[in-house]
Amino acid sequence: MALTKTHNSITVCATIHSPSPQTFNLFDKVIILLRGRIVYFGDNGIGAASYFEKRFPDVDPLDGNGTNANCAEWLLSITTQADRDGRADEFADAYAESELYAENARLMTSRPGMESRTSITTIQELAVTQGTVTPFWWGLWVLVKYRMASNYKDPKFLLGRIVDKLLCCVVLIILYYGLGKNTAPENLINVSSLLYMYTVLPGFAAISYMPGLVLERPLYIRERSDGLYSTVSYLLSKMVEEMVVILFVSLVVSACIFFAVGFHGQYILFWLVYLITISIGMVVGYVVAAYASDLDVANGILPGYIMGLYFFTGYALRLQDLPKWIGWFHYLDFLHYAWASLMLNEFESRPTIFLGNQSFLEYYGLPQHGISKWQYLGIEVLFFIMFFCLAWLALEYKKHGKR
Repeated sequence: MALTKTHNSITVCATIHSPSPQTFNLFDKVIILLRGRIVYFGDNGIGAASYFEKRFPDVDPLDGNGTNANCAEWLLSITTQADRDGRADEFADAYAESELYAENARLMTSRPGMESRTSITTIQELAVTQGTVTPFWWGLWVLVKYRMASNYKDPKFLLGRIVDKLLCCVVLIILYYGLGKNTAPENLINVSSLLYMYTVLPGFAAISYMPGLVLERPLYIRERSDGLYSTVSYLLSKMVEEMVVILFVSLVVSACIFFAVGFHGQYILFWLVYLITISIGMVVGYVVAAYASDLDVANGILPGYIMGLYFFTGYALRLQDLPKWIGWFHYLDFLHYAWASLMLNEFESRPTIFLGNQSFLEYYGLPQHGISKWQYLGIEVLFFIMFFCLAWLALEYKKHGKR
């Protein structure tokens, strides 16, 4: 570690990782830590070797053979072995009781003007209470400009986010082409099943977005520990990175399905439901990735949660047929609000009589409490905000390791 005094009396600490012997010998002083405690602070080279050989006669001496021929390697070897042998505290206590420690303390307290040369303005600037002083907008800009641009140059990154959705789009068009124009009562189930598939397939998007956050965790921990950006900057950059692709894909997929099938409702709502649902799937993936300890745990939690939601949309089992003790869960199912919005969008303008002298929407218990299709969509937006906040809390406070 090199210590330099600048013109305004600020101490600059520079660290170097794995220096060569030639580089290591350029340092006049060396400080060695074991488990957060100082075990040596003094002259480099022969001075350091002399200290350890005198204080700890049992260590292998510095000589001209093998590892012990190089002072840097020798210091690393004996201190690492001490740590493995559980002697870190012994080495630290020995240094604290040494004449070298006393001399260092005397020099530090006797330096003239140490307490008065740092200006009050500098002290105030250094007395930060947050992890980074980088404005969130600047951190966001840098991440988008460099990391997002780099990811977009990777075909694997883009294909993994586009191909699956386009394939599902092609399959749905092949199976349901033109069925929306058939208004016969016996065709209503076919149309509602397509709306269900159109709703739940974006839920699988959560699975594709989750691994990236888990795999980036070591990088995120290191960069956050270095104060390069805030959690909000990181999370927003990930969302911007994904939303650009999602916006394009959602427009293509929704338009192809809507006009190929021949739906009757408003296209703008048909598109927005897909866009918001896949966006919720993305942040749900972020929540699980941020809380899970590793990728195996995340892969176990996320599919189970998403599959559980499928049973409470109101299609697989009608809302009025759900068991009372668990039926309330559909209120917590964002896929239910997406499907209900699409059902109202398609069928509210054509109240076709279905079973039991009731309309098709009434058969499925829609709309609940007189909620409109746009209100259902608004509730979906609230789910997006909620999961975004949960993802931020997990990234900010859930600790999986240290730098």
